[in-house]
Amino acid sequence: MEPEEIIQQKTWEQLTDQEKIVLAELAPTPEDYNMLKKLMALAADAASSSGEVPPALRVKLENKL
Repeated sequence: MEPEEIIQQKTWEQLTDQEKIVLAELAPTPEDYNMLKKLMALAADAASSSGEVPPALRVKLENKL
């Protein structure tokens, strides 16, 4: 599992020792991990609410028109 997936799917308490090692540079403490998790969630929310159409979908829509 990639670090981004781990952060999105698990709480600090659910991490295995191996996952904590993988994430050590990004979030060595529970506080850092939780902050990073919140930042990633905010970034995902901002991206989804920006109203931008993904390029691949834009091409398909343009081809239909």
